[in-house]
Amino acid sequence: MEELIELGTALLAKEKGFRESVIDYWQKRKENWEEEYPESYDFGYGNYNTADFTLSRPTQSSLQKWLRENHKLFICVKHRIIGSKEEPIIEFTYNGNNGERNNIYYDTYEKALENALFECLQMIPETVA
Repeated sequence: MEELIELGTALLAKEKGFRESVIDYWQKRKENWEEEYPESYDFGYGNYNTADFTLSRPTQSSLQKWLRENHKLFICVKHRIIGSKEEPIIEFTYNGNNGERNNIYYDTYEKALENALFECLQMIPETVA
């Protein structure tokens, strides 16, 4: 199963104009966002970023594709290799930082990708209402 993005990344994606159809979403109840999972994936896809009380929750790979295709932001996540030993540490680069490493290491690929997605969203200059 693909990794779904975290709440903070989803909020920023909505602010920056992410309007793709997804299956999973959050529903705002009182002051809290609660995860919603369709009873059946046959239910279909929807854009949950159109209302104030729902929030689309795409997979990391679908948000990465949206950033690449719509904003020309390319992300590369890789293992760090020290000598002949490959460490279980991951770093990322993206075209917005001119290919420089962010010098932050993560325990998993998914954590590194999540952070890269968030940083790339922050680079989008205009905010879409």
